[in-house]
Amino acid sequence: MKGINFDKTFALTPTFGALRMIFSISCLKKWLIHTFDVKVAFLHSLIKKTLYIWPPKGIELPGKLVLKLKKELYRTKRAARSWWAHLKEILQQIGFKMNGKDPSMYYFDSKEGQEILWIHVDHGALTGSSFRLLDYIASELNRKLQIKWDNVINGLAGLSIVEDNQEYKFHQMDLCEKLISLSPGTITVTSPLPSNCDLQSNPLKVMDKEYLKKIGMLLYIAQG
Repeated sequence: MKGINFDKTFALTPTFGALRMIFSISCLKKWLIHTFDVKVAFLHSLIKKTLYIWPPKGIELPGKLVLKLKKELYRTKRAARSWWAHLKEILQQIGFKMNGKDPSMYYFDSKEGQEILWIHVDHGALTGSSFRLLDYIASELNRKLQIKWDNVINGLAGLSIVEDNQEYKFHQMDLCEKLISLSPGTITVTSPLPSNCDLQSNPLKVMDKEYLKKIGMLLYIAQG
């Protein structure tokens, strides 16, 4: 169900099931596969709304002048959505088509071969039937974006990946251990709240960011 400002702020992300599918196709068809990171991804997209900010510490402007943004900044509400739309436009210019079921998966089909691209914000995987075509797409992406290509596949978007003779195993042990290290004294508690606890919101209470961070990690592990 779409919420308020869905088409302005919501950034679509792929499923991990789709990622496993890409690696499975790569193994079955013996396709090459590469993983990559887009450097400072959000800063590539142009801002489509007039937005001003106070100068950061260390920058002094005369009077009460402010700065007008030309590119999206991290932590602005539209940044993730703008980056997704910007990347979509770039991929379509290269020749990719968006998957109808997963909006962060793209297909490229030509006489030279087929390519599949999966991307989670700024982490992605690219696989295909032709080394020449892979090289062409990589060069096109490098021309439009700042990309770091991984020499060895050992992880992607928080997942640890183990490669063994063209087979891949996924696990989230590192993330689980990190979560445990954040709560060494409470991790074994199965029922932290009494069954009759009446939860009420308190607008005066400061948000517990550490708690929200742990919940976010748990949800991420559950998805993987």
